[in-house]
Amino acid sequence: MTTVIVVGIVALAMINFAFKGAAPAVLGDREPSERAQDVVTSLSPALLAGLVVVELAGPHWAEFDWTRVVGLAVAAVAYRRGLPDLVCILLAVVATAGLASAAVLLVPVGVALLLSAAASLVVLRRRPRPGGAR
Repeated sequence: MTTVIVVGIVALAMINFAFKGAAPAVLGDREPSERAQDVVTSLSPALLAGLVVVELAGPHWAEFDWTRVVGLAVAAVAYRRGLPDLVCILLAVVATAGLASAAVLLVPVGVALLLSAAASLVVLRRRPRPGGAR
């Protein structure tokens, strides 16, 4: 398995090197068109957003954890407010860890409340209505 990973990394590095070398050979001294530059400029944020979603949700959204999303939002807001990068990361970690620990404590309470609400609905539905109508 390790050999496959090493071969994959080497192959990707060679392809990257070939693409970077081919661009000047194909274009020469010409500048790419405005539209081509816009497409290339738009690819970076789109690829970054895709990577963030995949890392947050996991394969087939099986590892989705809402506390990570809140941590990411905290980091984004802190970054937009001009805080240093390390402070943004620390705030995100504290928010995520705090919510994760609170969720561990609150999930049993939430499940108990949901079960009691469901039981109440079942009891209310089984009660006969006035006038004998169901």
